[in-house]
Amino acid sequence: STSGRLLEHIKEKNILLDRVEYLVLDEADTILDMGFIHEIRQILSFLPHKRQNILISATLSGSVKRLSEQILDKPKLIEADSMGTTASSVKQIVIPVIAELKDELLSFLIGSRNYQKVLVFVRKQQAADRVAKELNLSGLKTSIIHGDKTVGVRTKALEDFKSGKVRVLVATDIASRGLDIPTLGVVINYDIPHVIGDYIHRIGRTGRAGKKGLAITLVSPTEETALKDVERLMGKSISRELIDGYTPKVTPKQLGARKTKEKKKVDGAFGNRKKSSTPKNKKRKTTKRDRFTK
Repeated sequence: STSGRLLEHIKEKNILLDRVEYLVLDEADTILDMGFIHEIRQILSFLPHKRQNILISATLSGSVKRLSEQILDKPKLIEADSMGTTASSVKQIVIPVIAELKDELLSFLIGSRNYQKVLVFVRKQQAADRVAKELNLSGLKTSIIHGDKTVGVRTKALEDFKSGKVRVLVATDIASRGLDIPTLGVVINYDIPHVIGDYIHRIGRTGRAGKKGLAITLVSPTEETALKDVERLMGKSISRELIDGYTPKVTPKQLGARKTKEKKKVDGAFGNRKKSSTPKNKKRKTTKRDRFTK
């Protein structure tokens, strides 16, 4: 149960917790980030003192450690992987992009490279709605899952994605927690998550069960600092790929990146862009003054 819904049941006396033997706090880092700790403390007051507590977290930040000290009694730490570890089966690529061209580049990548099943992550619900709309307009069947969608709508969106009825699924970080899509080959980060540790969650949706996966992150100039935080968390740099027509002013760090040239003619899902309407520099006319100037 979510903490808020459980509190409602407690207050309405629909549930009794006096015989609870085990308490599991899953996604503890998210609980703290979303500000649900006050609700958790209220729930704890209704539980019997004698019980076993289990706290599960993808990251072990200072706030998570403090929470564990408050609710756990002589806890044992079990680590599945060190923080920042990513599966070796997932190839990671960063594509620098002009912020205003992200939507166009996203459509271009999926269409021109023929990605058949793509999970696109965005930070905000409004962005998820907008990105999904743009992808659908470009001819790519797309569904959405985020917190404002009902459980029924989210379930159907996920089922349609798994079955292949839709090609792209756009999701926010919270709504996508726990997603298991065995055949997912490509994850695209439309942006870098607010919580840097969520980057590991995102790309961990692909490359499962020994299969190869691809994780692409679109990074605008203002996100370079956040990208460095991601690389610091993982302890390694992510390779860059530059695509003509979309790359912002090249920085020294990007000079070593692989440059990709793609043919572009018209608008659409295959990344084809309109020809620039900017007029070329015309040859300057010579005036009488120019002709007689020594």
